[in-house]
Amino acid sequence: MKYLSLLALMATAGFAQDFQAQYDQCVKDNGPINNGVVDYCAGTVADSADKAIKAKVKAIAKTIAADNSEEAAEDFTRFEDNWRQYRDQLCNYKGYYVGSPMYAYCPMEENIAHLAVLEELGF
Repeated sequence: MKYLSLLALMATAGFAQDFQAQYDQCVKDNGPINNGVVDYCAGTVADSADKAIKAKVKAIAKTIAADNSEEAAEDFTRFEDNWRQYRDQLCNYKGYYVGSPMYAYCPMEENIAHLAVLEELGF
């Protein structure tokens, strides 16, 4: 079991590194860094991570449906809806209080972290 957990953690770290590398390359390609570059690059990576989330959610939902567990499917749907609301509220707060680059950077960070959580579920 510890081995599987370690593998999941390593895969999760890979996702974060891949997305971070995309962001870093975008900043390098569009620098010097400023609010516009952060907004563009973080927004692009956030969108990529969100597409990966949607694909993972679809796969998980398919697995849950195959188990014929309506209650589990509803719980998962609520979990995903609540997470999206949490992300949006958190990032609005950070954007307002930290500064405008957070409106794009925060969703990028949160999407990458959420993808890791979905991977840890093991579906």
